[in-house]
Amino acid sequence: MPTAPWKAASTLIVAARNLALNRSINESFDYKLLLLKRSAKSGFMAKAFVFPGGIWDPHDSDLKYEAVIGSDYPEYEADALPELYKSREVNKLIPEIYFKITAIRETFEETGVLICQKTEKAIDPCSLKIWRREVFENASKFLNLCLEHSILPDVKNLHEWSCWLTPVDVGPRRFDTMFYICCLEEIPLATVDDSEISEFRWLSPEEALKLHISREIWLAPPQVYELSRLCAFKSFDGLKEFAEKRAKLGVNRWMPVRMNATDGIISTLPGDYLYPENPDFLGEKEVIDLEKSLKELKELSNLNRFEYQDFFNASLIIRNIQDPCGHPTPVSFDSLIKSSL
Repeated sequence: MPTAPWKAASTLIVAARNLALNRSINESFDYKLLLLKRSAKSGFMAKAFVFPGGIWDPHDSDLKYEAVIGSDYPEYEADALPELYKSREVNKLIPEIYFKITAIRETFEETGVLICQKTEKAIDPCSLKIWRREVFENASKFLNLCLEHSILPDVKNLHEWSCWLTPVDVGPRRFDTMFYICCLEEIPLATVDDSEISEFRWLSPEEALKLHISREIWLAPPQVYELSRLCAFKSFDGLKEFAEKRAKLGVNRWMPVRMNATDGIISTLPGDYLYPENPDFLGEKEVIDLEKSLKELKELSNLNRFEYQDFFNASLIIRNIQDPCGHPTPVSFDSLIKSSL
């Protein structure tokens, strides 16, 4: 992996069909998303609700995985090639495969959910629990699990969704994270790991955002943005079809850039009229003081930003933004609040 002041990571948006018999009469979404609450002891985004995922481990790129997934996977081709995919190393899997393995392995560690193609013989739950503990302690054990039980990590059904780089102003721990999405035909059994994760919930995009707005839960900013995008899809089948087709357009790396207003903070995103042409990825420059209020900074068009009046009081502001990689425009907080009245 290239040397950089951040670590490579993978996140998995797990969408599962929510059958009609499990839905209330007022539910407009026919699927749920898996969200995990990070432990209070976590060194990064403590107590935040996030999608499953974690740091890439060198064992995830072991060529021995070809014994279970094969060696004929085509290279990922898209107009917007993720930065994390541009590195090719001898005697390793290609990154478009091993970052998906990272996402699948981490999801298994954190939730016990194993994203794989059906096996001829089901694994005993007690045995799987032991494997989960071993994989948590040593990432190389995931390959052993796959080889011993002929498990095929379902990399084909993970689709590229987005890529987020931790901004420079949130501390020394930074991650360049590929976001994938997979769609499951039913909600799987999940359990917390009692280490990194303290709670999990299956929620629709709208449910999660409304809980965040009411401060019943706190969502990390990338989760807020992606959930706001996902609100465009009420149908599981529609989301699944879109995710498969959209992945072919690629993803751009997004790094929020902070600027200070007189009465708060804005975190600008690509497309915003204030977003720098050449972002400071290394944190070598001072935070810009704009000497205008949040309201004044919204007077021009092309807005793609978070506004903060305090750490938990954040609003997503979108205006005249069209995503170059085919994503729908995120729903605004105002529209979510109005729909709750």
